[in-house]
Amino acid sequence: MINSIRQDFRPQLQRLSNYLDLSGEPAAAAFFRQIQSKLEQTQSEEELLNVFMIMSTSAFQGFHLDPFAVQVADQLLAKAQHYAVTLSADASSGH
Repeated sequence: MINSIRQDFRPQLQRLSNYLDLSGEPAAAAFFRQIQSKLEQTQSEEELLNVFMIMSTSAFQGFHLDPFAVQVADQLLAKAQHYAVTLSADASSGH
């Protein structure tokens, strides 16, 4: 499941990071590249949930994102929330 989640996030994270670089937001680009790097290194569901927690702090980083970047970041956060709920449900049901 972790591999499929990585594959699901990879294109949007890359696109967002590249876009932020081109739009003059290198700090935001670096933040999302760090998220992608951590995501690629995850080996467990617990580590994956930790990456999602870090991603959720993006709104508090002080980035000045344009509407397109906000939309992509929001999509990533919604996807992370969906997976977090799914993983938590699986864990509580003993899977």
